[in-house]
Amino acid sequence: MSVRLSAVQIVLYVSLVSALTMACRSSSSDFETFMGTTLPPNVKVTKMDGNWGHDPWRCWEIYPADNDLKRKLIATWNLVPDPRAFHGVASGDHIYCQYDNLSESYSRDSDSYRAVGIDVRNNKMVVYFYNG
Repeated sequence: MSVRLSAVQIVLYVSLVSALTMACRSSSSDFETFMGTTLPPNVKVTKMDGNWGHDPWRCWEIYPADNDLKRKLIATWNLVPDPRAFHGVASGDHIYCQYDNLSESYSRDSDSYRAVGIDVRNNKMVVYFYNG
Protein backbone atom coordinates (compact mmCIF):
# COMPACT_ATOMS: atom_id res chain seq x y z
CA MET A 1 0.00 0.00 0.00
CA SER A 2 2.81 2.44 0.87
CA VAL A 3 4.54 1.76 -2.46
CA ARG A 4 1.33 2.55 -4.36
CA LEU A 5 0.80 5.71 -2.31
CA SER A 6 4.36 6.84 -3.00
CA ALA A 7 3.96 6.28 -6.74
CA VAL A 8 0.74 8.32 -6.74
CA GLN A 9 2.47 11.08 -4.77
CA ILE A 10 5.37 11.16 -7.23
CA VAL A 11 3.03 11.36 -10.24
CA LEU A 12 1.05 14.18 -8.60
CA TYR A 13 4.24 16.04 -7.67
CA VAL A 14 5.69 15.77 -11.20
CA SER A 15 2.36 16.89 -12.71
CA LEU A 16 2.15 19.88 -10.37
CA VAL A 17 5.74 20.97 -11.02
CA SER A 18 5.24 20.66 -14.80
CA ALA A 19 2.04 22.72 -14.68
CA LEU A 20 3.65 25.41 -12.54
CA THR A 21 6.70 25.57 -14.78
CA MET A 22 4.53 26.10 -17.86
CA ALA A 23 2.34 28.67 -16.09
CA CYS A 24 5.33 30.65 -14.80
CA ARG A 25 6.97 30.93 -18.19
CA SER A 26 7.39 34.58 -19.10
CA SER A 27 6.14 36.24 -22.27
CA SER A 28 9.75 37.22 -23.07
CA SER A 29 11.01 33.64 -22.84
CA ASP A 30 8.02 32.50 -24.92
CA PHE A 31 8.98 35.07 -27.59
CA GLU A 32 12.61 33.94 -27.52
CA THR A 33 11.63 30.27 -27.84
CA PHE A 34 9.33 30.82 -30.83
CA MET A 35 11.42 33.47 -32.58
CA GLY A 36 14.84 31.96 -31.93
CA THR A 37 16.22 35.33 -30.88
CA THR A 38 16.54 37.20 -27.61
CA LEU A 39 14.91 40.52 -26.91
CA PRO A 40 17.23 43.49 -26.41
CA PRO A 41 17.73 44.25 -22.69
CA ASN A 42 15.67 47.44 -22.81
CA VAL A 43 12.69 45.81 -24.60
CA LYS A 44 9.79 44.13 -22.79
CA VAL A 45 6.75 42.16 -23.90
CA THR A 46 3.77 44.21 -22.71
CA LYS A 47 0.99 41.96 -24.04
CA MET A 48 0.78 38.45 -25.44
CA ASP A 49 -2.13 36.56 -26.95
CA GLY A 50 -2.02 33.08 -28.35
CA ASN A 51 -3.30 29.57 -28.71
CA TRP A 52 -1.33 26.82 -27.03
CA GLY A 53 -3.14 23.86 -28.64
CA HIS A 54 -2.39 21.84 -31.76
CA ASP A 55 -2.59 24.98 -33.91
CA PRO A 56 -0.31 27.35 -31.99
CA TRP A 57 -0.07 31.06 -32.77
CA ARG A 58 1.32 34.00 -30.83
CA CYS A 59 0.95 37.75 -31.01
CA TRP A 60 3.28 39.89 -28.91
CA GLU A 61 3.20 43.64 -28.25
CA ILE A 62 6.72 44.83 -27.48
CA TYR A 63 7.78 48.15 -25.97
CA PRO A 64 9.73 50.11 -26.91
CA ALA A 65 9.90 49.36 -30.63
CA ASP A 66 13.45 48.33 -31.53
CA ASN A 67 14.72 48.98 -35.08
CA ASP A 68 17.52 46.41 -34.88
CA LEU A 69 15.06 43.70 -33.78
CA LYS A 70 12.61 44.76 -36.53
CA ARG A 71 15.33 44.54 -39.20
CA LYS A 72 16.53 41.17 -37.89
CA LEU A 73 13.03 39.64 -37.98
CA ILE A 74 12.25 41.09 -41.42
CA ALA A 75 15.52 39.73 -42.82
CA THR A 76 15.15 36.31 -41.14
CA TRP A 77 11.65 35.78 -42.56
CA ASN A 78 12.16 37.62 -45.88
CA LEU A 79 9.21 39.91 -45.14
CA VAL A 80 8.00 42.72 -47.40
CA PRO A 81 5.76 45.72 -46.69
CA ASP A 82 2.13 44.65 -46.29
CA PRO A 83 -0.47 47.10 -44.95
CA ARG A 84 -2.84 44.20 -44.13
CA ALA A 85 -0.34 42.07 -42.23
CA PHE A 86 -2.31 42.38 -38.98
CA HIS A 87 -5.89 41.76 -40.11
CA GLY A 88 -6.56 39.60 -37.06
CA VAL A 89 -6.78 36.00 -35.93
CA ALA A 90 -10.20 34.53 -35.18
CA SER A 91 -10.15 32.25 -32.18
CA GLY A 92 -13.36 31.25 -30.49
CA ASP A 93 -15.67 34.25 -30.65
CA HIS A 94 -12.92 36.89 -30.56
CA ILE A 95 -10.52 38.53 -33.03
CA TYR A 96 -6.95 38.77 -31.75
CA CYS A 97 -3.88 40.49 -33.15
CA GLN A 98 -5.81 42.98 -35.28
CA TYR A 99 -3.99 46.29 -35.77
CA ASP A 100 -5.40 48.66 -38.35
CA ASN A 101 -3.35 51.79 -37.69
CA LEU A 102 0.26 50.64 -37.76
CA SER A 103 2.87 52.99 -39.22
CA GLU A 104 4.69 50.04 -40.84
CA SER A 105 3.80 46.38 -41.27
CA TYR A 106 5.56 43.50 -43.00
CA SER A 107 4.70 39.93 -43.96
CA ARG A 108 5.16 37.62 -46.96
CA ASP A 109 1.52 38.04 -48.02
CA SER A 110 -1.84 38.62 -46.37
CA ASP A 111 -1.94 35.05 -45.05
CA SER A 112 1.66 34.98 -43.82
CA TYR A 113 2.61 32.93 -40.82
CA ARG A 114 5.02 35.68 -39.71
CA ALA A 115 4.50 39.43 -39.44
CA VAL A 116 6.13 42.48 -37.87
CA GLY A 117 4.44 45.83 -37.32
CA ILE A 118 5.46 49.20 -35.90
CA ASP A 119 3.22 51.75 -34.16
CA VAL A 120 5.47 54.84 -34.25
CA ARG A 121 3.01 57.01 -32.33
CA ASN A 122 3.08 54.66 -29.31
CA ASN A 123 6.66 53.42 -29.90
CA LYS A 124 5.37 49.83 -29.97
CA MET A 125 6.23 46.78 -32.08
CA VAL A 126 3.83 43.92 -32.82
CA VAL A 127 5.09 40.47 -33.82
CA TYR A 128 2.90 37.61 -35.06
CA PHE A 129 3.84 33.95 -35.35
CA TYR A 130 1.70 31.04 -36.51
CA ASN A 131 2.93 27.45 -36.58
CA GLY A 132 0.11 25.70 -38.41
